[in-house]
Amino acid sequence: MKYVRQHVHKLARRRVLGYAAAYTVPIFLVIAAASLWVNATFLQWLGLAHLVLLSKLVLLLALHEVLRPFCLSFPDVCTLAAHVNAAAHAAVLQSVRRGLHPKFPEWTLWYEWFQAIAFAAGQQNGGHILKLHNALAFRRNFELIGRVLGIWACWRHNKDLESFRYNGLEHLWLRSRPSCNNFVDVKRRIVVLYYHGGGYALFSPRFFVDFASRLLTEVQRQLQAVCGQADDCAAMDVQILLANYRKLPEVCFPAPLNDAMMMFDYLVHHEHVLPQNIILAGDSAGAGLALATLLRLRQAGREMPLAALCNCPYADLSADVAVSEYCFISKSMLDAIRDLCVRNTPWWSWREGAMLQADLRGLPPLFVQTAEFDILHQQSLQLVKNARSDGVDVELDVHEHMPHVFTLFPHFIIPQSSVGIERLAAFVTRQVTAQQLPVQFPMAAPPF
Repeated sequence: MKYVRQHVHKLARRRVLGYAAAYTVPIFLVIAAASLWVNATFLQWLGLAHLVLLSKLVLLLALHEVLRPFCLSFPDVCTLAAHVNAAAHAAVLQSVRRGLHPKFPEWTLWYEWFQAIAFAAGQQNGGHILKLHNALAFRRNFELIGRVLGIWACWRHNKDLESFRYNGLEHLWLRSRPSCNNFVDVKRRIVVLYYHGGGYALFSPRFFVDFASRLLTEVQRQLQAVCGQADDCAAMDVQILLANYRKLPEVCFPAPLNDAMMMFDYLVHHEHVLPQNIILAGDSAGAGLALATLLRLRQAGREMPLAALCNCPYADLSADVAVSEYCFISKSMLDAIRDLCVRNTPWWSWREGAMLQADLRGLPPLFVQTAEFDILHQQSLQLVKNARSDGVDVELDVHEHMPHVFTLFPHFIIPQSSVGIERLAAFVTRQVTAQQLPVQFPMAAPPF
C-alpha cells in the first residue's frame, strides 16, 4: 500500500510540474552506443550505415524535445507523435489532391503543413504547456533557435545586438551598426520598447531578434524615403529594446506587468529617454503588457509615451475565445492561461490584464494589427471599437487569411509577413516624423 501511495503521489506531482525527462540524454547515449556496437559487429566501423543510424537517433531525440512541452510522460510523447504524424500526413495528402497549391492564396505549403502539425499538438495536449517543466523546456528550445536565427539576422540586416541584465533578467538592445561613411550627430533617440508574446509564459527576447531586425530595417528605410537628407530626420536614431519579464507559471499576474513597467522606468530614469521618444510595442501577450503599461501610466498621472503598437493583442485574460481551425494556436492553450491567471487567483491580481473591460480614455495613438484567422481576432476588433468610443486615435490593420502574429514568420513561409512589418514600420515612421515633416501616408487598413 505504501508503494501505491508513493506512485500516486509521483503521478500527481508530474501532473502539476509536467514532464521533466531527466533521463533523456543518458538513455539516448546508451541507445546510440549500443546501436553502434551492434552495427559494428556486422559492418565496417564508422561506415555510412553508422552515420545514417546516428542521424535517425538525433532526429528522434529532436522530435522528443519538440513534443515534450505538450506531454506529461514518455507514453504521452509517443501518443502525441502518432497524432501529429497523422495530421501531417493528412495535410500533405490534401495539398497533393489540390495539385500542391496551398489552401489559401496568401499561404505557402510550408505554413500549411506547419499549421496542421502545431494545431494538432496544441489541440491534443495544449493545456500541458503551462506546466513548470514543460514551459522551461519550451523556452530553452526556442532560446536556442532564437540565438541561431539572431546571429543570421544581425549579419543580414547589419545590426548590433547588446545583451544586458536588469531586474535579474536578460534584455536585448538592437541597434544599427554605424556606417564608416556616414557619421551624424544624433539629436533625437527614438526607442521602441518591445514586449514579446507567448501567453505570459513562453519564449524570450532572443527568439524575437530576427523579427525586430526586420522591423528596424524597414523603419530606417521608410525614414530615409520620407526624410531624404533632411537634417532633423537624418539625426534621428531609432533603436529597439527587447524587454524581458518574469513568466507563468513561476509567478502570477501582475508580475509580468510589474516588470514591463520597470523597463519603461529604466528607459526614462537610467537611459534618460524622454517618454515622447518612446513607442511601446508588443505582440499577443506582449501587446497586452504594452496596453496595461499605458493604463498604469495614466492612472499614475505620468507622461505618456509617443504611441503604441499592438500586434494581435491578447487584450483580456478573462475572456473566452472561439476555436480558430486555421490558426496554429489551439483554444486549450489559452484556456489553460485563463484558468491559471483568473480562476486560481483573486480578481485584483489579474484585473489589469483585462484591457477590454478598462476605460481607455487618455491613451496615446494606437496601431492594432490583427489577422482574420487569429484566435484572438475578435479581441483585437473589440479593442479598437472600445478605443474609438473612448476617443483614442487608433488605426486598425486587418490581414486576410493570416494567423496569430504572422509577422514573426520568415518571408518564405508567410510572404504576407513582410507586408505586415511594412505597415508596423509605417506607423512608427508617421509618429516619429509628425513633429519633423508633414508626412501623409495612406491608411494601412480599411475602416473598422
